Amino acid sequence: MKPLMINLPDSGKSNSSDDNLIPLINIVFLMLIFFMVAGQIQRTDSIKIEPPQSVSSLSPEDEKVSLIIEHDGSIHLEDTAVELDQLANLLALQISHQPTSSLLIKTDATLPAEKLYEILKYVRAAGFQKISLATRLRVEAS
Repeated sequence: MKPLMINLPDSGKSNSSDDNLIPLINIVFLMLIFFMVAGQIQRTDSIKIEPPQSVSSLSPEDEKVSLIIEHDGSIHLEDTAVELDQLANLLALQISHQPTSSLLIKTDATLPAEKLYEILKYVRAAGFQKISLATRLRVEAS
């Protein structure tokens, strides 16, 4: 008995060098998806400061208004430079637009405490109910 041979028609595909690129493209797309899922995109401040250290590991909640104070005492409200005498009025305006908003103060660690206390007087006069001070976690030397 003779074995049965079946001739399948040629599908017309030729084995080209482009076929070798498909696995590479798949890997690139998988890496892209991985980095999109694993990475975090956060808004960064335009003013670079070094916050003071703290032993508390609590992170601030979702803050609405950001106040940045540089080492020389210059103040930035939502990335806009502000004079100290305008601060209370601008903060009060923020509260009138968002009555439940809270304030996150980011200050440089080298800012004198007296200057921070002076700025906090204006913040208190604006009427914020919830104020947070951003710090970085202190690493204990062992």
